[in-house]
Amino acid sequence: MITIYTTDEARQTILRREGALSPELSAPLRARMIALFGEALAPGAAVARILADVRTRGDAALRDWTQRLDGVTLTRLDVPAEDIRAAAASLPADLRQSLQLAADRIRAFHTLQPVHSWTTATLGGRLGQRVAPLRRVGVYVPGGTAPLPSSLLMSAIPAQVAGVAEIVVVTPPGGAGRVPPVILAAAATA
Repeated sequence: MITIYTTDEARQTILRREGALSPELSAPLRARMIALFGEALAPGAAVARILADVRTRGDAALRDWTQRLDGVTLTRLDVPAEDIRAAAASLPADLRQSLQLAADRIRAFHTLQPVHSWTTATLGGRLGQRVAPLRRVGVYVPGGTAPLPSSLLMSAIPAQVAGVAEIVVVTPPGGAGRVPPVILAAAATA
């Protein structure tokens, strides 16, 4: 047997997790929490408060929180299909081709790893697994100063291959309240 940690060392290092789920807030984050919520909430509590508000007030809460967190006033929460097509067309041809190549490769990869339902009666009763796609999934795509179209492609395409009927993509608005064109182009490609 190879011992990496003694029991006492493990208790002092890898098994010490008291602060792991409620880390100390940095001074700037603490100040931001106080400005947003009137108190220094832990990140999990802040998220819970926002989610509760959205459950209660719906789209009005989404608009309010977008204004408070991103400093952007949104007139609508969706992106019209014509804006998505225009954004894709506005990108340089080599970038559009790169997005398409990535999408094709991601789709091909996930098509090769199907998971099927199965049953057997050979293991002492009727056993098995039922595989079925979710009806709807949400995909978060980082935006802002570093939009990540790869996050959209690597989340939405596997869901499509799995047979998900509805895929909702969300991303933070840019400074003018607009989704970066490369994210919209990835949505058009997926």
